[in-house]
Amino acid sequence: MPKVTGRLLFAVVMFSIGAFLQAYSHSIPDVAAASRFGPQFYPRIILWGWLACAVAMMAEAALTAEKRRTQHWKGLAAAVALTGVACVAMPLAGFLPVSIAFMLAYPWALGYRRIKILAPLSVIFSVVTWYLFNEILLIQLPAVPWLD
Repeated sequence: MPKVTGRLLFAVVMFSIGAFLQAYSHSIPDVAAASRFGPQFYPRIILWGWLACAVAMMAEAALTAEKRRTQHWKGLAAAVALTGVACVAMPLAGFLPVSIAFMLAYPWALGYRRIKILAPLSVIFSVVTWYLFNEILLIQLPAVPWLD
């Protein structure tokens, strides 16, 4: 039986929260929308990823020895701040410019500095995500106001 460590306990708590949210999301009545998918569609996908990460964290914590890790509080603070700025800016500036800026700034704030890779990937990811949501799933993302 694996020793209960802080990492294992954290992973179990994260899995429990994710499982609760996933179950709760199915109790919310579907809202009639212009698309085939309601507003719960994307959060449910994210929650499946959350659950998979929690299972991987549990396995890693159970199978490896506890190590002393350094905390990266500056990176965490940058991630929280950038996410907050993106949430505020999205309705004002639209999905594409905010997503491109966020996809550039987030890895940069966490220490990844290869701009020749970051720049094209941020544009490609943002455009593909916008196309997938707006054209295939018919879920409208915030438009760029000065292009309307």
